[in-house]
Amino acid sequence: MKLKKSNNKNKLILILGAPVAGKSTISSLLAHKLGIRHIIDTDILRNVKAIHNPENKYINSFSFLCWKHFGKRPTKKAVLKGYKTYSQQVISELRGIININNSLGRTVIIEGVHLHPSLLKDVFKKENVYPIVINVDSTEHKRNIKLRVKASFNHDPKLYLDNFEAIRIINNYLLEYSQKNGFQVFQNSNMKTVINEIITAVSS
Repeated sequence: MKLKKSNNKNKLILILGAPVAGKSTISSLLAHKLGIRHIIDTDILRNVKAIHNPENKYINSFSFLCWKHFGKRPTKKAVLKGYKTYSQQVISELRGIININNSLGRTVIIEGVHLHPSLLKDVFKKENVYPIVINVDSTEHKRNIKLRVKASFNHDPKLYLDNFEAIRIINNYLLEYSQKNGFQVFQNSNMKTVINEIITAVSS
C-alpha cells in the first residue's frame, strides 16, 4: 500500500514515544509498507552532537537520566525537566532536517524520543505533518526492554529497568500531552494491528 499524497504535498510522519516503546521497529515496518525511502532516527543526531560536544552534560546523558541535573530523586517534575532539556539539545538540528525535507518535497519518517511535542508546537500544526504517538503499557514496556535493548542498542537492560519509573513518566507525559492536544495515540500491543492503524491514519 503506497502512501497517497494529499494536495500533492509531501508528508512528514513524526513518531513519538518513550524509550523502547517500539518506535524504530514501527518506523521501519511502516516505511516498508508505504514505500517511504527516508527514515531519520533522532538518536543519530544526538550521537553526532555528543561526539562534537563532549562537555555538554545534557546531550551526553539519557532522556530518562537527565533528571539527575535537576533533583536528587526522579520526581515527575525533575524527570520532565530533564527530558525537555535533553530534547532541546537537538531541536535546531531537527528543525533544519524538517525544513530541508519540506523544501525537497520528500515524504519522510522522523522517529525518536527527542521529538518533544512542546518544543515543536508550530511544526505539529502544519497541514502535512502527522504526529504519531506510540503508547505501551507497563508490562509490555518491560518486555520490550528485556528483549530488545541489549540486541538493538548494546546497552545493559538493567540500566533501563533500574530507571523504569522515569521511563514511564516520559511515556505517560507523551500520552497525556497527546490526549490534550488531539494527537493520535496508537497502542503498541500487537505490531501488525498498530502498523495497519497508522497506515489508515496517514493515508486518509
